[in-house]
Amino acid sequence: MELHTKRKFLIADPPGHFHRNMVTGAFHADLSIILIDARYGVVEQIQRQILGLLNIPKIILAVNKMDLINYDYQIYKEIIRKYKITAHRVGLKHIEKIPISAKNGDNVVDKSSNMEWYRGPSLLSLLEKIEIQQMTHLEPSRFPVQYIIRSKLPTKSPNRDHLRGYAGKIISGIYREGDEIIVYPDSFHTRIKYMEMGGKRIQKAFAPQSVIMYLEDEIDISRGDLLVKKYDDQPKVSQDFYAVLCWMENSRLKRKNRYLFQIQSFQIQIFIIDIIYRINVNTF
Repeated sequence: MELHTKRKFLIADPPGHFHRNMVTGAFHADLSIILIDARYGVVEQIQRQILGLLNIPKIILAVNKMDLINYDYQIYKEIIRKYKITAHRVGLKHIEKIPISAKNGDNVVDKSSNMEWYRGPSLLSLLEKIEIQQMTHLEPSRFPVQYIIRSKLPTKSPNRDHLRGYAGKIISGIYREGDEIIVYPDSFHTRIKYMEMGGKRIQKAFAPQSVIMYLEDEIDISRGDLLVKKYDDQPKVSQDFYAVLCWMENSRLKRKNRYLFQIQSFQIQIFIIDIIYRINVNTF
C-alpha cells in the first residue's frame, strides 16, 4: 500500500536512553515524537530522554500499546499527568498528546474507533498540519566558512588567476549581492561580489541554504571564519564563555584539562576554568 502525505519527513531514530546519538539527533530536530509504553508509563528512561529535547520547539507525546491496556482512558490520563510534571521542570511547553497502538494502527494514519474518548487528530494528520516555525532567516546573519574554493576566471579576463569563493551553510539571516560584510575574528570589511548555489548565480540567499560567496576584496580568510552583514547585530568576540555541556565520556570532565572545541567548522583548543554546577539526569 502506497501512502501519499502532504509533507516530506526526514526521520532520525536515536536510542531512547541518554546517549550521545540521542542528544545529537534531538539537537537538529524541528519536532520530536516521544514514544511511551502505556504498560509502564513515564519511566526513568523517558525522564532522561527529555533532557536532550530542550531546544526542540514542538513535541508529540505518543502513548503507544494502548491495545495492551484495553484502551483505558484513566491510565492514559495518568501518564499524561506525570509527563507534564517532568516536562514542566525542564521548561517544555508545546506538547501534543496522542494515544496510539502502532501494532493495530489505532490513531496512526486514521482515527481509531477503539478510543472514542480521544477527540484529537491521528498521528499522521497532526504531523502534516503542525506548524513548524523557521525563524532563522529573521535572526542576525551568520555564515561560517566551511571550504575555500578556487575557480578559474574566464579566459578573456585580464587577470587569469583563480577566483576564491567561500563555501558553507548559512546558519541564520539573509544575504544579498552587494551587502557590506565584516569577516570575523579579524574584523575585515568588504562586500559580497556575487553568490552561487547549485552552480547558478543568485541574488539572495538565506538560512539554511548552502552557498558559495565571492567577495570584492582579496582577504585572508580561513575555514571557520564568520561572515556577518555590517548592519546586523555583531557577534561578541571573547576568550571566556559559559556553556551547558552534555558530557558523554567515561572519564570525568576535569578543570584545567585541555579539550578540542568546535563551533561549526572552526576548531580550537580550550581548557575548563571552573565547573559551576552539575545536573543529575535522573532527577534534574
